[in-house]
Amino acid sequence: MNDVSQSRFPSNAATTAELCRLGLFLLATLRVVFHLVANWFDSYGIFRDEFYYLACSRHLAWGYVDHPPLSAFLLALQTAVFGDSLFALRILPALAGGASVFLVGAIAREFGAKRYGQMLAGMFAFFVPSWLAFAGYYSMNVLDLVFWAAIVLVAAKLIRARETSETGRPGWRLWAIFGGLVGLGILNKLSVLWLVAALGISLILSPQRRLLLTRGRFLGAGIVIVLVAPFVYWQVSHGWPTLEFIHNAQTYKNTVQTPLSFLAGVMLEMNPAMVLLWILGLVYLFLPGSKAPGQGGSLRWAGLTAVIVLAYLTLSKTAKPYYADTTFVLILPAAACACESWFGGRLRFLKVLVSIHAVVSGCIVLPFALPILPPERYVAYADRLGISEQNAERSELGALPQFYSDRFGWEELARDVSDAYATLSPDEQKLCAVYARNYGQAGALEYFRKTYPLPPVLCGHNNYWYWGPGDVTGAVMITLNSNREQLEELFDSVELYGTHTCTWCMPFENGYPIWICRGMRVPIEEIWARQKEFI
Repeated sequence: MNDVSQSRFPSNAATTAELCRLGLFLLATLRVVFHLVANWFDSYGIFRDEFYYLACSRHLAWGYVDHPPLSAFLLALQTAVFGDSLFALRILPALAGGASVFLVGAIAREFGAKRYGQMLAGMFAFFVPSWLAFAGYYSMNVLDLVFWAAIVLVAAKLIRARETSETGRPGWRLWAIFGGLVGLGILNKLSVLWLVAALGISLILSPQRRLLLTRGRFLGAGIVIVLVAPFVYWQVSHGWPTLEFIHNAQTYKNTVQTPLSFLAGVMLEMNPAMVLLWILGLVYLFLPGSKAPGQGGSLRWAGLTAVIVLAYLTLSKTAKPYYADTTFVLILPAAACACESWFGGRLRFLKVLVSIHAVVSGCIVLPFALPILPPERYVAYADRLGISEQNAERSELGALPQFYSDRFGWEELARDVSDAYATLSPDEQKLCAVYARNYGQAGALEYFRKTYPLPPVLCGHNNYWYWGPGDVTGAVMITLNSNREQLEELFDSVELYGTHTCTWCMPFENGYPIWICRGMRVPIEEIWARQKEFI
């Protein structure tokens, strides 16, 4: 009778596990719906980088100057299905944001969390400002977050399988999944290499080092090599342009960060009101009493991984604070485990307070992550809280942080260039092209060609340089934000059409001249080599 009852009815542990998964799934779904609603009512516009990703998705290749190919391939697939409206652009980021919530809760389970700890970890992930921001527009960053979380989750499962299996060897399937995630993660963003390197070092320094001696590692490494090989070949055949891009960005673009300013920026990204909890989570990973089922009684490998990545970025001097945000896929689950483990008995009320604090503080900082307030109200809100934007780049900031400013002025630019184009004769329009100074301008003009009459777009910024001038001869050119004296050296005629202005955009995108140039004096192919700008 007992055997029959056990076969028909799941154990309490199994029921709790299923309820936790259901709860995390519902929390993740709520996060997806939240983003979709926010995108539907978004009044700011498409972000600068989204225009560029769209351009890359129209020129599919195994590599690009400033990012690997996966995000462009996924965007091409998404736009083929849903189109390229602002709402459609952000469907995949919204889904990825929901996935990050679920995965962080699942990591907490692997770290030993029970029902409260898993749900709290998901709640932490739900309200992290930078993670909300990542999922609010299309880029490789939100996908990077998902890959980091998935890789950490599978690594924890590998460690548990190594400790609990009768043979002491994890299954080949787990190693294959791990290799696939690492390979695809690298094809999305190279920062996954930081995680893999730190994870390898941390395992060597931890009791779980024997995992690295199992034969399955060769399968995982082989899958990574196969997946990444086309991207490496593209880099080799193009002279390693990504290395040039990284060097130029560190040298000429990113601001120099002291360790204190970098860590302050990270805390601001991750919600300053939660700093003590994040520190609590990091400490928890190193304490001898913090044990996960089947992981050799130690979570030190996870703590070391987080510390190694954070230390590397902190000491690099040119890393932007948001680079470190993915590291918290290790810290947030640990913080939830600490709250569940330590806040018992007379301190049980702290569990409720922590949950309320996560929600309330998350709502307070929400306007800094998603454009839910009109610009005027955002500026007033930031002033009221005394929060000023940290500038991780060397360009001047306006009233809004660059993350928001770069969503304004693009359609106005397309309209201004279209008006200049309309002043040309029909014969001149056939010969005309527009030269943009950066990929934001170029991508926006290409995007709005479906709305306004616009000529072909040329640009020397990043991958636009590889796409070249095509059939453009330079007989008639509209150029943006160029120096008149330099233009007069290249063209027979240089005419000022007008000035492009925008209210909330970045200062360097406001108030620059629009020129109409005629009669390029030298073949455009000779000039093109000097237009390369990888930064």
